[in-house]
Amino acid sequence: MELYQSCIDQIDALLKSVRLKELEVPDVSWKEAGRNQIIFQEDTAYELGGGNHPSVGLIVYADASDIPDDQVFLAGKDLNELHSDCSYARIAMIGLKEEQCGEGQTLYQNLRKIDYSRYRINPEGFMMQISARKQREQVRISTHALREGLSFAPIGKMFLNAYHQVPCVASVRMIFITDPSFCYASLQKTAAQADGITRALDHLTGTMPTDCSSCGLQKICTEVQEMIRRDF
Repeated sequence: MELYQSCIDQIDALLKSVRLKELEVPDVSWKEAGRNQIIFQEDTAYELGGGNHPSVGLIVYADASDIPDDQVFLAGKDLNELHSDCSYARIAMIGLKEEQCGEGQTLYQNLRKIDYSRYRINPEGFMMQISARKQREQVRISTHALREGLSFAPIGKMFLNAYHQVPCVASVRMIFITDPSFCYASLQKTAAQADGITRALDHLTGTMPTDCSSCGLQKICTEVQEMIRRDF
């Protein structure tokens, strides 16, 4: 899956500026709140990406051999160590069983199924507010959940389980970031680039006619088309 390699390289370079700690997830669990969870302001301890703080939600795809195991990492403070709104990023790096992903529209639909898995995750006390268009993923944390011991480890495990519901997912590397020194603006650009690659796949393999001369994806479509030729 060479398509996202440049994005992965950018992420790896950015992560060199922070210390990653691997979280133990095999034996942790947390309660599901259901689809319509609402945490009101008076019940909120703080928000990840709240106020004027940046927040980024990013997904990229790689060959399974490049991500051999499921892992969850954290850069910065865990949820019980935070006391006010802060910057936040969540990166999902998905190792794919490429032989099961298909090509063309089948590949595009599988990638979107994986990405949409996040909408099925509703940890109690962890309310995500997602803007796919802006690649933002703000989270409201409840005071009660913190008292009950909420942390990134069980949240990460819930993401792993959700992504693995899609058959072509072999492995997942989840990275949560709350470190204030991290360059969230650069990660935001990488997130936009990764989403552009996925949308370009739809443009290139879809059945709807597209006026390439007026499309903002023209440059990235050309690059993706060349990578598709090399991959397949």
